[in-house]
Amino acid sequence: MQNSLHFQMMIAQNAMYHRIHYGAMKTGLCPGQPKILEYLSEHDGCQQSDLVRDCELTKATIAGIVRRMEHAGLIRRESGQSDARCVQVFLTPKGMHAIQDMEQVFTEVEEKALEGVSLQDKECFMKVLRKIHMNLTEYREG
Repeated sequence: MQNSLHFQMMIAQNAMYHRIHYGAMKTGLCPGQPKILEYLSEHDGCQQSDLVRDCELTKATIAGIVRRMEHAGLIRRESGQSDARCVQVFLTPKGMHAIQDMEQVFTEVEEKALEGVSLQDKECFMKVLRKIHMNLTEYREG
């Protein structure tokens, strides 16, 4: 079992999640919120449905996270100009500040995770992870 891909990915992901979660808690964020903030840092004003698709979470999960983030003042939601059923999500100044805090957490965790890994190995690993994701996404959709 310890030599299987699923086991190694699971324990590596759990270790990374716990370190990021601890850093997020120190900045006052709840689970799921750092992922949404990171996405919005590059897609501010996106539709809420984009969060569902690109963050690979359910509509209900995104709705709950976004609702809590809005109440915390991290984001604001607006009905779309052309279609009131479409909800756009925007960062607030407080949300932008939280992104800066989380970027530092992400950087520290990633540096620790890749300690002793060469740039060439990192690039190869990232390429393999993208391929694994693509394979499993095709599998899920197929």
